[in-house]
Amino acid sequence: MTTSRPGSRKPGLAVVDGPADPVGIEWRFEDRDALIAAFSDDLGAGRAFVPGDFPGLAVGEAASLRIRHPESTKLIELPASVVWIGDDPPGVGLLLEGFDKEGRKALERFVRGRKEQRTLSGQELQRHLRTLSSAEAMKRARVAGLAERTGLERVHAKLVWEALLANSSISPPEVARIARMGTLPFTLLDRIIDNQGWTQQAIVRRALLSNPRLRGDGIMKVLRATPMPELKLMARSSVYPPAVRDAAKRLSGGG
Repeated sequence: MTTSRPGSRKPGLAVVDGPADPVGIEWRFEDRDALIAAFSDDLGAGRAFVPGDFPGLAVGEAASLRIRHPESTKLIELPASVVWIGDDPPGVGLLLEGFDKEGRKALERFVRGRKEQRTLSGQELQRHLRTLSSAEAMKRARVAGLAERTGLERVHAKLVWEALLANSSISPPEVARIARMGTLPFTLLDRIIDNQGWTQQAIVRRALLSNPRLRGDGIMKVLRATPMPELKLMARSSVYPPAVRDAAKRLSGGG
C-alpha cells in the first residue's frame, strides 16, 4: 500500500487494463475471497477501512482509493474522502464519493472478477467445491450465491451449516433444509428458532417441528409463532412427534 496526494479527477468508477502507477491509497488483497469479504462488509456500503500507516493524510482530505484485482491486471479507482485515521489498529477510514446504485454495481462486477463471468455447470461446480479446504468452504459459504450455497451444503454438509446461516442471502427453503437435519447442533437449532424472520415462515416452522432434536422450550417457541389454524392442524397431524402434537393441542385450546 502506498500513498500520495491525488490530482484532480471526476467522481465515478474507472476500470483500467494493465499496470498503472498508484495514486492516493492503494489497497491490495491476497485473494478474491478477501476482496469479496471487504465488499460485503464495507465497500458495498460506500466505505472502506484500509489497514496500514498513511503519513501526511488528514481527516477531511480528498483521497483516491485504488484496488488492484488479485486475479487480474485490472485496477479500479474510487474517489473518496478521509473520515477517520487510527493508530490502534493503524489504518484510514474512507467514505466513497459519488457512490450510487450504478457505482455499486460496477464495483461488484469488478470484485467478482473473471471467475464468475462464466456460469459453471452443475458437475463443474461440484468438482470445484470438492477441492476447497474446510476453511475455504466456510469462507465461501458466508458470501456464496444460491447455486454455490446449494453445492456447498451437498458437498460439505454440516461443516458449512453455521456459515450458510450467516449468509445474508440465504432463503427460507434453504434454512428449512438445514433446520430439518437430525444431526443439527443445538446451538444452530436455537439460532434458527430465535430468528423471528425465519420462524414467521411456515416452511421453516414445519422443518423445525419435524426435527427429533427439538425439545421443550424450543417446541413452545416455534408453536407460539404459529397461527391458530395451523396449530389446530398440527394437533391432529401424525407427521409431527407426540410432544409437538400435545403442545399444539394445548395452545390451540383443544385440551
